[in-house]
Amino acid sequence: MVNRSDLGEAQKTTLVTILDATRKNPKSFLIVLEQIRTALNVE
Repeated sequence: MVNRSDLGEAQKTTLVTILDATRKNPKSFLIVLEQIRTALNVE
């Protein structure tokens, strides 16, 4: 979803990298997921 968005390449890379890094920590994962939803204007 992030990679197919209209976000800039730097922002896409940052969000995907952070998301991958938080997969083992559910609390962090949910925070990052919310940030991604906000960046993509998804509710």
